[in-house]
Amino acid sequence: MINKYKITRTRKQLPTPSIWNGQSEVGSNTSEIHGIKINNIWHYYEKGNCTAIFIEEEWNNAGIFLKERMINDSEYIHEIYKQQKKYGKELVNLSIELGEHNFSDYLLDELFEKYEIIKSAWIKFDQYNVLPWFVGGDYFGSYLKNELSNIGLSDEETTILLTPAKPSFSAEEELQILGLSLEAVENKLNTPVLPEYFLKKIDDLVLKYYWVPFGLDGPTVYNRDHYIKTIKEIIDTKNKDEIKDKITQIKNYEYDINKKQEAIKIKYKITKELSRQTEVLHILTLMTDERKDYEFHSHVAFYKILEEIGNKIGIENVQFIKHITLEELKKFRNDSKKLNDIGKSRMDGYLMFHFHHSDGQYDMTEGTEAQKIAEQIIPKLEKTKIIKGVVACKGKNAKTTGIVKILMFPKEIVKLKQGEIIVTPMTTPEYVPAMRKSVAIITDEGGITCHAAIVSRELNIPCIIGTKNASKILKDGDLIEVDTDSGIIKIL
Repeated sequence: MINKYKITRTRKQLPTPSIWNGQSEVGSNTSEIHGIKINNIWHYYEKGNCTAIFIEEEWNNAGIFLKERMINDSEYIHEIYKQQKKYGKELVNLSIELGEHNFSDYLLDELFEKYEIIKSAWIKFDQYNVLPWFVGGDYFGSYLKNELSNIGLSDEETTILLTPAKPSFSAEEELQILGLSLEAVENKLNTPVLPEYFLKKIDDLVLKYYWVPFGLDGPTVYNRDHYIKTIKEIIDTKNKDEIKDKITQIKNYEYDINKKQEAIKIKYKITKELSRQTEVLHILTLMTDERKDYEFHSHVAFYKILEEIGNKIGIENVQFIKHITLEELKKFRNDSKKLNDIGKSRMDGYLMFHFHHSDGQYDMTEGTEAQKIAEQIIPKLEKTKIIKGVVACKGKNAKTTGIVKILMFPKEIVKLKQGEIIVTPMTTPEYVPAMRKSVAIITDEGGITCHAAIVSRELNIPCIIGTKNASKILKDGDLIEVDTDSGIIKIL
């Protein structure tokens, strides 16, 4: 039988630590935890772009199994969420502890040991987190949407009912920034000259959210200057009443959603069982959002370890190291030229990992051989003037017109101008400042529990997800119409 393949993720991402995700999903522990796992995954890296590939039948089997377990096992997701929090906090605590170390004093073997420690903690967390929302979430979400539609709920009412009332950490961060901005206005504080007590409050904000822009590969982190600049921008563009109104809106978000959900439940006489199932989807959404908090902390600490490994071996930059396996680093530790050549060649070329061993081993192919395999699996891009996806948030208007800005990775958010439309493979917390300025959001990837869906609903910005290829078909400057009734994007 010829396998059919499912392409689920295409984005800017370097091999390490993303290959840990592949090892996690095919691992025997994942099967023990969830009752199922994925048996084959390919990660294909082409000049900085990562494409994740699955066998469609395996993906469907896992998705259906997890959907049924969420329907029939009332304790499953609650227990998984509990374990995610446990291992997520352990990962953050480990990352903070490692982040305080001066690794220049470490021997190379000690650095390799820390590398393996953080990798092990990352995978232990990921094995609880990724499968339910990433594979099962869309199947369970589709089931719930159908159930709610059958009893008469509109698309808008369904979206409200399936949206968790708890604000995302991005909303919580914005609330704290707005609070400091209001304090600065009321006390007539001028940036950048600010009193020490106020700078201490900004430093507390840095300590809590420094990891947000780091994402998967870094190296950017938030610092004091970032928040001073952000506060100044708010003060320069909003008056005191506007800042207060925005604070009130965010503070009232949870109450407003709960109130709307309760009204819908009463109107349609939602059963206790269906209500429980909506709560399961809320948990899946929270798992997606909180995952970034746990993992991005670890990515910052891991980067520091890689930097010092590079310094000691003589590897030119961390991006090279991210294309080299730990086994290769150990084997060629005394041959910096070879390691630099390996890293540069893979970063500029083609690399593929096939994860199909439950003990974490993988097969690696590179160069033209990897490219040929990818060409056989990844479908060719079809030219079209109409793109279709899933509506994550309808927004204030059913149709929105605007200019496209393609953002392939977080560093490009500075390109976005107020009122433009974000088009990107997927959003992560680093994109939120740009999302607040955009009039619509379009992504290639994502399901009902994805980051773009979460944040767009909080901001009430039109959002269409899961288009598969919008970032490849559209280009900067295109004038498009986003229709959140149909999920169709038209090039005008």
